[in-house]
Amino acid sequence: ATISLGPTARPTSIDRGEQLFNDSRLSSDGWISCRSCHTRGHTNGGLSDTLGDGGFGAPKKVLSLLGSGTTGPWAWNGEVKTLSEQVAKSVKLTMRGDTMTPRDARDIAAYLKSLPTAPSVARARGTHDVKAVARGRVVFQRTGCAGCHSPPTYTSSRTYDVGISDELGRRRFNPPSLRGVSQRDGLFHDNRARDLGEVIGRFGHGLKTPLDAADRAVLLQFLESL
Repeated sequence: ATISLGPTARPTSIDRGEQLFNDSRLSSDGWISCRSCHTRGHTNGGLSDTLGDGGFGAPKKVLSLLGSGTTGPWAWNGEVKTLSEQVAKSVKLTMRGDTMTPRDARDIAAYLKSLPTAPSVARARGTHDVKAVARGRVVFQRTGCAGCHSPPTYTSSRTYDVGISDELGRRRFNPPSLRGVSQRDGLFHDNRARDLGEVIGRFGHGLKTPLDAADRAVLLQFLESL
């Protein structure tokens, strides 16, 4: 007897995008896929000199793609206005591929838009201090952090001179979203800060005056709660 398993579901744009994301045939000679640097949509945490910033010789951190569908514009220089455009640019410049169609780019973008934001490690473990997080939010607002990392996405559509430059002397960058930042090692465009503590303490990033130990501690807890 033949047992029917029912009709075969047609792949959605997201399904097709996920397949393409993991398909090395999009690259020249099949040597790399999107997943190679963005494992399951996240990041390998390394630096890559992809020409995506308009130049060669200034490697940039491979950013996580989790939650990236709502954090445009894209690229470290903020020059890419749509996610499908960023996908097509990455395949062409980074993967050296020449077979991608506009539909391919749209489908991969649809897949990326389906990826949730990386959760806060502290919230997931139930170890965050609610009162400290609330105090840290006040420090975040008071010190002007929200000027570049604006809620609810904790990023901005603009670029800013962040006081550090890449190897080509460029100092203006589009700020990455802070959502899920507790899951990242290596921060800034070149990983020069090992963790959030260094961003706040050693580099005093975006601060007009250094924070005291108490404010640094609660600001760190707030950032780790995002």
